[in-house]
Amino acid sequence: MAKHEFGIMDSFEENKWYSDYEPEKYNCISVRDDLIEQLIINYDEELKSIIRANNRYQSQELEALIEVISDAIKEDKYLIHYGI
Repeated sequence: MAKHEFGIMDSFEENKWYSDYEPEKYNCISVRDDLIEQLIINYDEELKSIIRANNRYQSQELEALIEVISDAIKEDKYLIHYGI
């Protein structure tokens, strides 16, 4: 099954190409593609409120994603995404 992986980057180099697959480097968490797809279909307008969306899905993957996004925001860092 296809998946998306999300991690936190300390900094972003403008001229660097981030196409190398390095999920361990950024301590990435995985989220199934079908879950991401359902979120986009059902919560297109609410994606900024992922927490509300997870009330329906009760997904540990989504909970981990919420935490990674929150940590990146709090620490003023970048989020990296590997996936489709």
